[in-house]
Amino acid sequence: MSSQVLAGIDRSLDHASIDEWIVETLCRRGALTLDYLNSLFPKCEEARLLFSVDRLSRAGRIVISPPQGGDYLLSAQSTEDGSVTGAHSTSVGATREPACARGV
Repeated sequence: MSSQVLAGIDRSLDHASIDEWIVETLCRRGALTLDYLNSLFPKCEEARLLFSVDRLSRAGRIVISPPQGGDYLLSAQSTEDGSVTGAHSTSVGATREPACARGV
Protein backbone atom coordinates (compact mmCIF):
# COMPACT_ATOMS: atom_id res chain seq x y z
CA MET A 1 0.00 0.00 0.00
CA SER A 2 1.30 3.42 -0.81
CA SER A 3 2.41 5.71 1.98
CA GLN A 4 0.12 8.39 0.51
CA VAL A 5 -2.91 6.22 1.26
CA LEU A 6 -1.77 5.63 4.82
CA ALA A 7 -0.91 9.31 5.30
CA GLY A 8 -4.35 10.30 4.03
CA ILE A 9 -6.01 7.91 6.43
CA ASP A 10 -3.97 9.14 9.39
CA ARG A 11 -4.74 12.81 8.70
CA SER A 12 -8.38 12.89 7.81
CA LEU A 13 -9.97 9.45 8.15
CA ASP A 14 -12.40 10.34 5.38
CA HIS A 15 -14.70 7.73 3.87
CA ALA A 16 -12.82 7.41 0.59
CA SER A 17 -9.49 6.80 2.33
CA ILE A 18 -10.89 4.15 4.66
CA ASP A 19 -12.72 2.45 1.80
CA GLU A 20 -9.60 2.45 -0.36
CA TRP A 21 -7.51 1.06 2.50
CA ILE A 22 -9.98 -1.77 3.15
CA VAL A 23 -10.20 -2.81 -0.51
CA GLU A 24 -6.41 -2.62 -1.01
CA THR A 25 -5.78 -4.61 2.16
CA LEU A 26 -8.23 -7.35 1.16
CA CYS A 27 -6.80 -7.48 -2.36
CA ARG A 28 -3.25 -7.79 -1.08
CA ARG A 29 -3.81 -10.13 1.87
CA GLY A 30 -6.84 -12.11 0.76
CA ALA A 31 -9.86 -12.78 2.93
CA LEU A 32 -9.60 -11.48 6.49
CA THR A 33 -11.82 -11.55 9.54
CA LEU A 34 -13.45 -8.33 10.60
CA ASP A 35 -11.58 -8.41 13.92
CA TYR A 36 -8.22 -8.89 12.19
CA LEU A 37 -8.91 -6.05 9.76
CA ASN A 38 -9.80 -3.84 12.72
CA SER A 39 -6.52 -4.75 14.44
CA LEU A 40 -4.56 -3.70 11.33
CA PHE A 41 -5.96 -0.19 11.54
CA PRO A 42 -6.04 0.87 15.22
CA LYS A 43 -6.26 4.61 14.41
CA CYS A 44 -9.71 4.15 12.90
CA GLU A 45 -12.68 4.00 15.23
CA GLU A 46 -14.43 0.65 15.02
CA ALA A 47 -17.75 2.27 14.08
CA ARG A 48 -16.18 4.09 11.11
CA LEU A 49 -14.59 0.84 9.94
CA LEU A 50 -17.95 -0.95 10.20
CA PHE A 51 -19.70 1.81 8.22
CA SER A 52 -17.05 1.51 5.49
CA VAL A 53 -17.39 -2.27 5.39
CA ASP A 54 -21.17 -1.89 5.10
CA ARG A 55 -20.84 0.75 2.35
CA LEU A 56 -18.34 -1.38 0.37
CA SER A 57 -20.50 -4.47 0.72
CA ARG A 58 -23.61 -2.66 -0.53
CA ALA A 59 -21.58 -1.30 -3.46
CA GLY A 60 -20.46 -4.83 -4.36
CA ARG A 61 -16.76 -4.13 -3.80
CA ILE A 62 -16.37 -6.59 -0.92
CA VAL A 63 -18.25 -9.65 0.31
CA ILE A 64 -19.11 -10.37 3.92
CA SER A 65 -19.35 -14.10 4.63
CA PRO A 66 -21.35 -15.46 7.56
CA PRO A 67 -19.50 -16.03 10.83
CA GLN A 68 -17.27 -19.08 10.96
CA GLY A 69 -15.64 -19.57 14.30
CA GLY A 70 -17.26 -16.43 15.69
CA ASP A 71 -16.18 -13.73 13.23
CA TYR A 72 -17.24 -12.48 9.81
CA LEU A 73 -14.92 -13.03 6.87
CA LEU A 74 -14.36 -10.15 4.44
CA SER A 75 -13.17 -10.65 0.86
CA ALA A 76 -12.50 -8.37 -2.10
CA GLN A 77 -14.90 -8.83 -5.00
CA SER A 78 -13.85 -9.12 -8.62
CA THR A 79 -15.82 -6.76 -10.85
CA GLU A 80 -15.61 -8.93 -13.98
CA ASP A 81 -17.84 -11.82 -12.98
CA GLY A 82 -18.94 -11.06 -9.43
CA SER A 83 -16.75 -13.78 -7.95
CA VAL A 84 -15.04 -13.43 -4.61
CA THR A 85 -11.26 -13.22 -4.51
CA GLY A 86 -9.42 -14.65 -1.57
CA ALA A 87 -12.27 -16.38 0.24
CA HIS A 88 -12.79 -19.48 -1.90
CA SER A 89 -9.56 -20.01 -3.79
CA THR A 90 -10.80 -23.31 -5.20
CA SER A 91 -13.56 -21.68 -7.25
CA VAL A 92 -12.92 -20.92 -10.90
CA GLY A 93 -13.90 -17.24 -10.53
CA ALA A 94 -11.48 -16.72 -7.64
CA THR A 95 -8.52 -16.86 -10.00
CA ARG A 96 -9.55 -13.60 -11.65
CA GLU A 97 -7.61 -10.48 -10.88
CA PRO A 98 -9.17 -8.37 -8.10
CA ALA A 99 -10.56 -4.94 -8.97
CA CYS A 100 -7.88 -3.07 -7.03
CA ALA A 101 -5.12 -4.74 -9.06
CA ARG A 102 -6.66 -3.27 -12.20
CA GLY A 103 -6.79 0.21 -10.70
CA VAL A 104 -10.58 0.29 -10.26
